[in-house]
Amino acid sequence: MITVPKLSRTGFGRRSLALAAAMILAAGTLVAFSVTVSPAPPSAQAASGADFNAGNIMSDAVFYDAGTMNVSQIQAFLNARVPSCRAGYTCLKDFRQNTTSQSAKAAGCAAYGGAPSQTAAQIIASVASICGINPQVLIVLLEKEQGLVTDTWPTERQFRSATGYGCPDTADCDALYYGFFNQVYNAAWQFKKYQASPDGRGYQAGRWNTIQWHPNSACGSSQVFIDNQATAGLYLYTPYRPNQAALNNMYGTGDGCSSYGNRNFFRMFTDWFGSTTGGSYFARTSANPTLYLLAGTVKYPVPSMEVYESLSPLGTYRVVSQSYLDTYSTSAKWATTVVRDPTSGAVYLAQRWGSKNQFPSCELMAQYGYSCGDAIDLTPGQLARWSTGGMITPFFVVPGSADLNYFVPGGRVHVYDWAAAVKLNGGSAPYVVTMRADVVPRYPLLKTILNPQTLVKSSSSDAVFFVDGFDRKIQITSFAVASEFGANGYLTVPQGILDGYTTGPGFLSLAVRCNGATYVTAGARLHSWTGSAANGGLSVAEVSADTCQRMPRGGAITGELFMKSATSSTVYLVTGGKLRAMSSWDELLANNNGAVPTIMTVTAATLMSLPLVPTLEPASVVKSSSDPMLYFIDGAEKRIPVSSFVSTTELGRASWSTVPANALSSYSVASGYLTRVLSCNGRLLLGVNGTLYPITASNPTGIAVTNVASDTCARLKISSASELGSVFVKTVDSPTVFFLSGAVRRPVPSWDRLLELAGGSAPVILTTGAGGLGDIPLGTGA
Repeated sequence: MITVPKLSRTGFGRRSLALAAAMILAAGTLVAFSVTVSPAPPSAQAASGADFNAGNIMSDAVFYDAGTMNVSQIQAFLNARVPSCRAGYTCLKDFRQNTTSQSAKAAGCAAYGGAPSQTAAQIIASVASICGINPQVLIVLLEKEQGLVTDTWPTERQFRSATGYGCPDTADCDALYYGFFNQVYNAAWQFKKYQASPDGRGYQAGRWNTIQWHPNSACGSSQVFIDNQATAGLYLYTPYRPNQAALNNMYGTGDGCSSYGNRNFFRMFTDWFGSTTGGSYFARTSANPTLYLLAGTVKYPVPSMEVYESLSPLGTYRVVSQSYLDTYSTSAKWATTVVRDPTSGAVYLAQRWGSKNQFPSCELMAQYGYSCGDAIDLTPGQLARWSTGGMITPFFVVPGSADLNYFVPGGRVHVYDWAAAVKLNGGSAPYVVTMRADVVPRYPLLKTILNPQTLVKSSSSDAVFFVDGFDRKIQITSFAVASEFGANGYLTVPQGILDGYTTGPGFLSLAVRCNGATYVTAGARLHSWTGSAANGGLSVAEVSADTCQRMPRGGAITGELFMKSATSSTVYLVTGGKLRAMSSWDELLANNNGAVPTIMTVTAATLMSLPLVPTLEPASVVKSSSDPMLYFIDGAEKRIPVSSFVSTTELGRASWSTVPANALSSYSVASGYLTRVLSCNGRLLLGVNGTLYPITASNPTGIAVTNVASDTCARLKISSASELGSVFVKTVDSPTVFFLSGAVRRPVPSWDRLLELAGGSAPVILTTGAGGLGDIPLGTGA
């Protein structure tokens, strides 16, 4: 071990070590030793600056636990620190002194019976016992102040000022307190005086305190909320807080504004004895079974085993002296699982499994059978023993049931599924509380509620309803319209649940009214509409304020109502409850009094749910109300007969609409039927599964070509892939690959043949849905 020269043998006092104690450790890293005979107790650990809590350097439970070590254990510990003392010197393990009797002190130290030739271990153990101080604290104090525990050649000066008691920062130590016993006894007594009369002192538990970083005031100060009396006492004894530089180098020096006294106390105790904040906050005396929770300077009587178990993160109870218990004032409140953080005012429900959950309001607390006034204050250090869980919500279960409940005026409702709970909680999963059994009868079960803004039906009817808030349902006639409210798919529930909802008048519509205002819904958003009194001819559905509140708002509509789909540039004017396509921007402006309109974007299915004014969209599939023949609309003047719906589906038109007979009269009929090979702007395109793929001008498929207008092509989905010189296709439900040639599809018998047909490299294989090749005749093998 490297040794270092003594620090000034004429001035080695507490104030010196508090500022330069890191130099003591130049002798090497301290090793964790046992507080019993064992050489390495599991509780000891290497100290980390990250674990230093300025407001809770040591808990009261640890600091005032006088029973941690007996005389023999203390002696063994001292022996282990200095196995061999330098010749001519007396080390602490061998030190003896005649001690003087001391009377009992009002601050809390019992009488001390002096004796001749007492060892240091006997003095430490006896003083700890009569004053109710952890002997480990006194051992660390001796090392922090004078290095006595590990010094192999201590001086008389170190023993005479052993604990730094009476040694101010600005002068030499007071001779009145010289002597090892005198120092140990008075230091312990001083800590008891701090505890017995904390009011009016410079540092107090349970409040914010201004603590300097260093004796040099130019280094500044910080605000520290001191959790407990033990920490307040340490600051009163050594009145500086270590800065980050000191904590970053726990076993060395920091910077010019670093102080080390309290850092070294924390580090030494942790290295030798383990956690400074362990221990229990529950206590009782041997003569009285009443159990108390100790928090700050207050003790709360514990009313029941249930409360004790719920507060189990604070440790098990310990038996203490009556004099120690009397140092805590008795609260008029009982200990409870409702706890308060005095620094923030936040009130939590403390759970036995180690989570604390905050109440957002006193009103919600009252619903759960608690009162804000009953909450007890715990120190931040005590609260830190619980992890912080989710905010308490109105969602709960009752004992003996897994059914999820929710508070409503007049009682509680059963929430049908978790999706409904998430919706009710604003889109996030709620924290669910188990309600106390004695509170449950206050809240009768009223009904089962469904997820608002969703679709439901009963197993006994085909009618599908939109859940409008908690009390009403509205029948739908179009899933597309419902999707604009964010409602997709439906849930089948028992008829009895639906019976708990009244049925609103009429049917769900794109236009709704709530709270006296009219809105149009699109993309799960509500757009206020202050335009035409006729509402574009749309029926208006009355919906609940709850539905309106849950749906976010979009841009306001101030003129006529215009709609388009996300997949098309065509804009429609809604008039007379029907859609009329706008052929140009000028026409659109003309229909909105010259103003640029707000255009609602809805799904294509929603547009298809509304009837069209006889203006037909290019690339649409229609039929006359008086004729079963389907036509593919080409541009503004031509219609192409459709012989197979497969062809239109593969071109991306999987649906058709019925139009009045006169709507088709102005369109000329093309010769021949529509095929899936189109000629657009001089390019050949093959329709597969809704996308048009470029093929070479030689038309390798052999399928007849349908010439269409540019306006028609612009409305179809065209792939940006390179032209295909050979075309291979398959369906999703079959592994068979077909080679399109000569207007037929020819099955390819093998991979080798496929490569051969493709010119030696793996080809692009276009895939369509089941039945998607039905319009191409099957030929012989390729």
